[in-house]
Amino acid sequence: MNPQIRYLKSLHRCIARGVVVTLMVFVLSLASAQTVAAQSIAAQNIVAQNIAEQGDAGNSVATAQQLPAISISLLTGNLDTATDIDLYLITIDDHANFSASTTAGPGTADDTRLYLFTADGHPVYMNDDDPNDNLSNRSLLPAGHVLGPQSDGDYILGVSVYYMTPVDASANQLFVEPDDEADPDAIDYTTVNGPTSAFALSGWNDNSDATLGSYGITITGVNGSLSIDGEAREILDDPLSSGFSLFPNPAATTATVILRSARDVQLSLQLFALNGQQISSTRIVSVPGGSEQLFYLDVSSVASGTYLVRISGGPQAQVLRLVVIR
Repeated sequence: MNPQIRYLKSLHRCIARGVVVTLMVFVLSLASAQTVAAQSIAAQNIVAQNIAEQGDAGNSVATAQQLPAISISLLTGNLDTATDIDLYLITIDDHANFSASTTAGPGTADDTRLYLFTADGHPVYMNDDDPNDNLSNRSLLPAGHVLGPQSDGDYILGVSVYYMTPVDASANQLFVEPDDEADPDAIDYTTVNGPTSAFALSGWNDNSDATLGSYGITITGVNGSLSIDGEAREILDDPLSSGFSLFPNPAATTATVILRSARDVQLSLQLFALNGQQISSTRIVSVPGGSEQLFYLDVSSVASGTYLVRISGGPQAQVLRLVVIR
């Protein structure tokens, strides 16, 4: 970046301050299943955790690093090169209170940017400099903003240093960007910017000369639960520990559900969208004790995306994420 523009940006900050292949679900004996209180965990009672980048998170929709569907309060990672952009697939289950900030988090990257995209890469909103603390050069996606997420579900959260620009397949900018060359004196880097393109993320324009390093993103609104039948239920991303197994994933047209139980049980299976809407009718499956029952779940008529498979017996229920792709 031109040193004069860099200077003007710093000066302005000073002035301004003042989603079927095969799915196999193994259901453990209901006698040893956890109680409904343990399975139905209200979002506010789930302990938030700190999550670290694994290897190098990708910079495209296809390579975004999927985070576990747990309550996350802090996401840490590193921006190792001038063209490094880290994208994470997250599940927002409290969209009204979603926020992301590098201002309060740890890190050495001196001038960050934060971006939120839909799960298929369409722009939602972004920010360069925290409007509450723009001298820090750190970033904030504020909660309750008019441009923020409008529903719960899967999104992609991105972080980079200044001045990386996400573009669509025609190299058009995805977000409204300040024009450094036209009128640098009028630039407001603290604005929260919305989409300027109706298309999805395809690449990045590299104009960065900011200091690289580590980052810490404090997050709210990612609580590890989604509402099903009016209850906040934990999403199981470690299925083996809870009697579930999912492979391979994503899926395409038909899911094969294998049900096992140590005693005779009646189990119901349902498919839900992330907003809690039931997609398929409830199916009741009888599983004789000590046997194995196969059930085929047709998802050929649903759109690509992320869904929830709910298996219940009596008051007990468990939920597993299922991604459908075409």
